[in-house]
Amino acid sequence: MTKKQKRYAEYKAYPHGWYHLVTDKTRWLFHTREDFVYGMNTIALCALLYPVRIVRFELMGNHIHIILEGTGAACLKVFFFIRKRLGVADLDFKLVPIRDTEHLANSIVYTDRNPYETDLNVLPWGYPWGTGDLGFRMQPPGGVRADSLPKAYLRRILHSDVDIPGEYRIDTDLGMILPVSYVDTAFFERLFGTASFYMTRLVKALEEFLHIADEVGEPLTFSTAEVDALIEDQLQRIYEGRRFRFLQRWEKEKLVQTLANQYRIPPATLAERLDLPVYLVGQMIRSKRNR
Repeated sequence: MTKKQKRYAEYKAYPHGWYHLVTDKTRWLFHTREDFVYGMNTIALCALLYPVRIVRFELMGNHIHIILEGTGAACLKVFFFIRKRLGVADLDFKLVPIRDTEHLANSIVYTDRNPYETDLNVLPWGYPWGTGDLGFRMQPPGGVRADSLPKAYLRRILHSDVDIPGEYRIDTDLGMILPVSYVDTAFFERLFGTASFYMTRLVKALEEFLHIADEVGEPLTFSTAEVDALIEDQLQRIYEGRRFRFLQRWEKEKLVQTLANQYRIPPATLAERLDLPVYLVGQMIRSKRNR
C-alpha cells in the first residue's frame, strides 16, 4: 500500500463530523468560464449524490476548497467524484478534521478569503465561482426553478442524467445550478450570528488564517493593510504602543523576526512598511541577538 493509499484509508475511517477538503495545486483545473461552470455543477451533483452537507466552497483556478459535514468515507467519495468528473486521474487532496465551532468558523472565513488571496481587488462576494456571496442577503435568490425547465436541458448543462429537485435554482445564462440551492446558508448565518461578526472575522482573524494555511499546506499572502494591522497589533501588545522608530535596536530586530518568521511576511514588504532598507531587514532577520 502506497503512502497515498494509507492516507486515503485513514480518511475513510474518519467519523461523522465537519471537514475541510482541499485539492492540491499541481495543475490548473479551470481555465475558462465554461470550465468553472462545469466545476460548479460538479459540486452541486456532489451535494445531491452523497450524504454530505456543504456549507462553503470556492473553486480557484488550480485548486478547490470545500467545507462539508459527513463521514470520512462520504468525503472521500466526493473527492473521487470530483476527480473523475474533472478528468484529472492524479489529482490529490487533504481532508482536515475540524475540531470545534471556532475552528469551523475560521475555516469558513479562510475559504471565503481565497479569491481575495488570489486577487486583492476581489472581495468574496464579488467572486462568482463559489459561495462568498451567500448569507446575510436581502435579495431573493436568482435564477429560475429547475421544474420550469425541460429535463433534456438540465441533462445537457449538467452532463448528467441525475434528477434535479424542482426547487433548485438554475442560472440559464450560465447553465449552472446556483449554490443557494444546495449550500446550507441558514447554518452559516446561525454560526456567525450577524453580518458584522462575519465581516470582523473576515478581516481580523489573521493568525488563525496562518494556522489553517499550515493545515491545508498553502502559503498565505497578506495585503499591505493587513501587514500594517499586524505591525500595529505587535506594537500595541508587546511594545506598549511605542512607534517602531522609538524601539531599541534589539526590539526592532525581535519585531522584524516575528513578522518574518511567524507571519511569513517577505523582507521587501517589511522594508516598505517599516521604512527600512531591504538589506537592513535581512540583517535583522538573521540576527541571533534574540534567539
